[in-house]
Amino acid sequence: MRSLIFEGNTWITYEQLREKDKKLHKTLCKTLKEMLRSDPAKGLDKPE
Repeated sequence: MRSLIFEGNTWITYEQLREKDKKLHKTLCKTLKEMLRSDPAKGLDKPE
């Protein structure tokens, strides 16, 4: 199983985003969950 680690000030930025832009935060959460569940090369968006 994959894990997610926030380094430096990224957790603080993540929490601030939750307060300031709920729509973007929701999209980010959805993307992060998808990455943790399966192959990051597959999923919601097209890999570049």
